[in-house]
Amino acid sequence: MKTCRYGLAPVFLAVLMACLMELGPVAALVAGQEGGSNAFSGVIDGRNRFYMTLKKSGTSLTGSYFFVQTIPFSPKRVQLKGSYDDSGQIVLNEIRYDDHGDEQVVKAFVVKPDGERISGGLPAHMSGQWFKNESSAGLPVSLSVQRNQPGQGRFVSKKYDLQNKRQNYTIHAEYPQIVDSQDAHAIRFNRAVKNAVLKHIRAFKKQCAELARTDFRRPPGEQLGYTEDISCEILAANRSLISLTIEDDTFYGGAHGVETTSSLNYDLTRGRLLELSDVFRPQFPYLKSVSRACIQTLHHAYPELYDSPTFLQELHNNASARSSNYHTWNVTPYGLQITFAEYQVAPYAYGEIQIVLPYNTIQAIIRPHFVPR
Repeated sequence: MKTCRYGLAPVFLAVLMACLMELGPVAALVAGQEGGSNAFSGVIDGRNRFYMTLKKSGTSLTGSYFFVQTIPFSPKRVQLKGSYDDSGQIVLNEIRYDDHGDEQVVKAFVVKPDGERISGGLPAHMSGQWFKNESSAGLPVSLSVQRNQPGQGRFVSKKYDLQNKRQNYTIHAEYPQIVDSQDAHAIRFNRAVKNAVLKHIRAFKKQCAELARTDFRRPPGEQLGYTEDISCEILAANRSLISLTIEDDTFYGGAHGVETTSSLNYDLTRGRLLELSDVFRPQFPYLKSVSRACIQTLHHAYPELYDSPTFLQELHNNASARSSNYHTWNVTPYGLQITFAEYQVAPYAYGEIQIVLPYNTIQAIIRPHFVPR
């Protein structure tokens, strides 16, 4: 059996490298880091609250925002593109589409920093003007970064990258870990997040192995090239709770990829994963209340869809008061967020649909310490 220059057999070296890839390198993730995303909350004209995410790459910015309501609502995320320069001015444009599907760029935000900057160049606080459309006068706007940090330590981003030429796939994943903390519950959180991400990766590898049995018969250069990209977004974090989403974007060929969202909610005070039932007061039929609010909100938000008896019946079935319909949920600064998977309550073109239940609408049934302060 041949050995490499360091005396390791090729098979053993391959196994060793696979184990190292499973661990992946650790890179610091701080607010505003190049390529990282930040969450902001803000208000327009002193009364209209909104929530925004921004991602910086060079001098360019991308992201989205939506308005927060005081009644249950389905967030209508508006895509943003903009630029940031050394003078401090940021211009963010809304990306809209006309009836023909052509992209339109409309100026929405013109803001400047108010003092402190976070790592990477973005300001922690901004103020300026928001424009409803091109002909409207600007309204005053201010926004501040959401500082999601655990009670002890800090978050870093762990990366996982793997390419398998034989089975024709590539994987990229990033997920948060807590460092600079010896707290046992923080260590358990790290393990829980890692295991959740690796579960997605194992499922993807298994599917690729099955597809490779037929894909290898294709002529050279015609292999499909399977990909998986996993990212996490921390929606809330403090000394007692961490709530995040795991976005898994896979492509196995065909007309489009598959995007799935799962959630992870962790109780740092008890060191365990949370179920939706943990968030509500005991002996309360919370699923009936959540289901009723979601169905009413979806019917109001998408009347063109649920005026159809067929889709309305699917809505009542797939958003009924069963725990299996509500396995993806998050605690956020603006309310309890429920995520419905693609096809669960609407056709594919609608994508995943989210419903937010503001805390003031569920304060009678939710445990108070799960409401972010």
